[in-house]
Amino acid sequence: MLPPSGPRSTQVWRSSGSGSHVEIRCDPRNRRSIAVARRAGFRHVRTLVGDALTPSGASRDTMVWVRSAPGRHLPDPEGPAAAGG
Repeated sequence: MLPPSGPRSTQVWRSSGSGSHVEIRCDPRNRRSIAVARRAGFRHVRTLVGDALTPSGASRDTMVWVRSAPGRHLPDPEGPAAAGG
């Protein structure tokens, strides 16, 4: 599934069959979607560089925000190497 394009695009979906977490993907310029993600307890895990196109055909980035299901914890997106081990 490709995310919608455009400077105000935001997409939310359950990303795994087990229902372990929910993702919000949005354009980094969409400050309102970023604010909603933060208020709802989502964590910014990565920015996909140049992964989508605007309606004019220009490349744009996508921020990925994640919130785990109650009682579940997500691994560090940087992995053990980022922690020095």
